[in-house]
Amino acid sequence: MSSDAQVVAGVGGLNRQVSRAKTAATPELLRTVGAGEFVVTSAEALLATDEAWEHLLGRFDAARVAAVAVRIDGDNPLPEALLRAADAQAVPLITFPSEAVLADVTTAVLDALLDAQGRRLERILDIHQRFTPIVLAGGGAPEIATTLYLLLGCPVAVLDPEGRATVVVPSDAEVGVDFAESRWVRQPILAGEFRYGEIVALTTETELDDEGRLALQRASSSIAVRMAHATAAAAERARFAATSLEELISGHAGDIADVAERAISFGWDLARPRAVLLASIDPPVDQDVVSTALATISAAAQITLGREAIVWTRSTTIAALIAPESAEPAERRAIAERLRRELDERVVDVNVSIGVGRRVDDPMSIPRSYLEASRAVDVGRWARGRHVTAVFDQLGLERLLASTPTEDLAEFVEQAIGPLVDYDRSHHSELVPTLGMWLETRNMAEGARRLHVHYNTFKNRLDRIESILGALIGDAARSLECEVAVYVFRHYDGPWHPDSASWRLKRVVQPTRRWRGWSYLLWSVRCSSTVAAKRSSVTALSDLSTLTSFRPGSVALGCGALGPLRHGLVLSISATWSRRPSRSTGQPTRFRTRIRPGPSAFSAANGFRGIPGRSGRSGARRHSR
Repeated sequence: MSSDAQVVAGVGGLNRQVSRAKTAATPELLRTVGAGEFVVTSAEALLATDEAWEHLLGRFDAARVAAVAVRIDGDNPLPEALLRAADAQAVPLITFPSEAVLADVTTAVLDALLDAQGRRLERILDIHQRFTPIVLAGGGAPEIATTLYLLLGCPVAVLDPEGRATVVVPSDAEVGVDFAESRWVRQPILAGEFRYGEIVALTTETELDDEGRLALQRASSSIAVRMAHATAAAAERARFAATSLEELISGHAGDIADVAERAISFGWDLARPRAVLLASIDPPVDQDVVSTALATISAAAQITLGREAIVWTRSTTIAALIAPESAEPAERRAIAERLRRELDERVVDVNVSIGVGRRVDDPMSIPRSYLEASRAVDVGRWARGRHVTAVFDQLGLERLLASTPTEDLAEFVEQAIGPLVDYDRSHHSELVPTLGMWLETRNMAEGARRLHVHYNTFKNRLDRIESILGALIGDAARSLECEVAVYVFRHYDGPWHPDSASWRLKRVVQPTRRWRGWSYLLWSVRCSSTVAAKRSSVTALSDLSTLTSFRPGSVALGCGALGPLRHGLVLSISATWSRRPSRSTGQPTRFRTRIRPGPSAFSAANGFRGIPGRSGRSGARRHSR
């Protein structure tokens, strides 16, 4: 452009960005200007427009025109109104002499733009070349932050996702600085959708220039690349470690030399005696919460079990190699209970069962401890339901009973003490508890004291028991048989339980008249399944003949039935008849049903009197008009 060019108006807009140049030699071309354009025109074309100056310059400003260069034809100056409009809209107005050619002015502007773009590309390339070698050499956030500090000339900080400063350059800039202040220039550190934190320029300026912003963005992307690479490497190492541990507990890790080599590579101390601990999510579980729950359980295990523990994830289980100081089961129980308390604080969406195997001195014996821990979880769930803590060598009789098929246990309980259970149900007596107390104490005086009954009462009960079951006191084998049967009967749910549908179905339905209405109270079902009950699984039956088709695990049998699971939701279905039953069929002519929440555990209906609620069991209630 000519050296005689001068800015005559619109000085306030000289900071507008120029992206291209345009020649507008006619009024029509002045109507098609765009953002970032340096418009080159003549006074003749400008004065020939039929727009008011305020409207024309307002349109230029709205279109974000960078500047307007006007060739002055002759000695006629531009109108004062035009100059005032340019000042008002802050649109730079530049004049140049009449001898200048519009195309030459446009070319000069384009050449200047190309030069500026070339210099900018050189600076961009220089910025990239500053960071690229750091990334390729494996440098981390400190090296990248130092380079950015040298480029910007102001302190730089790298913050984690919680806003804590992990790197500050120079280090003394951290003193007295609140990194949460909004005045700092910030750039998030992103890798895909994952946010690693942000990088902050502690500048006194409210904004960085283009090159400074570019340097900040380049530093951010470099840190994101390094963090993503480190995360991926850690995940791959964790997967390889988990695979190695799975091979170890399954007995497929190779010989002792292979195990020792892998242990050294991962920093594991397998020379110490170890025991396997499993923290397994109890089914059923919503798959949407499994990953979150496993992460929480893993974090809790890392904190609770200590640095010497080796923790990894497997399906719906967190496994750990713990290092108890002694072989005593009490120590492993204490470790498991500490983890239990931590899980009870952290995990709310799922139930978790914990099993611990015995301590082994040899790494090649770890598979045995794993099988024991897995067995402890299974037996604990069988014996006590969900959310259990079990140590293998503390299970005792439960290990043997859990290995016995349920059908065999039910038959065993029926044969051993079935008549006694029937007697208690029909006579509202307590012979089964009395038998259990005598088998526990083998002393009538002590048994009477614990049951809070008179000695003679206790003795009379024993006489009645022997009259029903046969001689017990002098028969060690028969006493042992009854002791095991009572233990199963009292501690576990299953088809042997008197609340079960498979126990004495002949007593299920008996009509009883009360006032002017009739009530039919079916028997309660106590399910052995640990699957949570749902309303859809509860059925009210009108045909009592179908009762015998139900088996343990059914949620409910019909009218008046309570259908809980041992640790699940309980529903109560009651049916009330408004008329007397038919003389021929014994069936009611009309009934209505109602579903309501019930107790978590219950006893079978005993006649139609209803059993009062007591600890752990609430009675089935009668329903009459």
